[in-house]
Amino acid sequence: MEHQEIQELLVRYRQGMCSEEEVRTIHLWFERLNPHSTLTLTEAEQQALEAKLWHNLQATLAEESVPPPVHPVRFPFWQRTVVYYSGAAALVLLTVTYWLFLAKTPPSPGADPQPASRFQSAPFHTYTNPSDTLQPLTLSDHSVVLLSPGSSLHYPAFFSGHQREVELVGDAFFEVVSKPDQPFFIYSGKLVTRVLGTSFWVRAEQDQGALTVEVVTGKVSVFERVGTTAPPGTDKAARGVVLTPNQRATYYPARGQLLTSLVEEPTAIASAKRPGFLLFNETPLREIIRHLQRAYGIEMDLAHDDLEDCAFTGDVAGIPLYDALNLICRSNGLTYEVTGTRILISGPGCQ
Repeated sequence: MEHQEIQELLVRYRQGMCSEEEVRTIHLWFERLNPHSTLTLTEAEQQALEAKLWHNLQATLAEESVPPPVHPVRFPFWQRTVVYYSGAAALVLLTVTYWLFLAKTPPSPGADPQPASRFQSAPFHTYTNPSDTLQPLTLSDHSVVLLSPGSSLHYPAFFSGHQREVELVGDAFFEVVSKPDQPFFIYSGKLVTRVLGTSFWVRAEQDQGALTVEVVTGKVSVFERVGTTAPPGTDKAARGVVLTPNQRATYYPARGQLLTSLVEEPTAIASAKRPGFLLFNETPLREIIRHLQRAYGIEMDLAHDDLEDCAFTGDVAGIPLYDALNLICRSNGLTYEVTGTRILISGPGCQ
């Protein structure tokens, strides 16, 4: 089978567009390359299998021409739930194909150099979004990246070792699969974001030269990278901040300053969206604050105890947080202000 035909067949297989005969061909090919395969493979066994397949494909395709670049395959989330045998075969064979392409394709003239040496132990890939809309990209661990127009992501074909690491140029939304024993790191300029499993934005503000991280769910730590190859947790990795939902960190490289604040439009977390959770009937302010804190994961304080018994009646579900606070405060002659990642409610008190 010609190299170009292999490329096209694997892409169709990943997209679920193969005929029954083509699917059988791929499965038989996989069995011939790995006659002792089982349905359950450890990570070490999968890596050994990848090495074996790579060796066999090199022997067969060494003299063939270089194929055109393979663009990231994008598919709906439901397609991730597949029969393990077929999924393992497709994943391993596609990984080998990426190796073949990356190993044989010389760097283009004037291309940006590879990111820091931490990535060079595995086959490396770079994708730049050429469109004018967000483009989804699924990584080998099934984490999903929504890449903004013109932005680029540098990532390994597969994650190995104790860390998952990628490098971002531009803006992207990350939905990271939770793997506590293999934390996920995003390098964006001099800013490093460490996450165990969550969803968040990483943005580059071109007008101010600033980098921002905004957390939607979960918890991340953000810190300055002092050395391009400094491992997180060493003396070369500067101290940072821990962010929770609706919090934002903004880093100014020129000043080496990392500031925390709330996002511009906080969103309610999923567990707080049940009916009636933010419906109040002559509810004292101390109870309202408790509900809002649970709904948005934001710490809120009252300036003094006289405000605790101020009451409010109304349903603020579905209303943006700051609009809801305006409504609650105005009904009692109060005001609120955002200080860092906290909200303070103050006023003369209620009669």
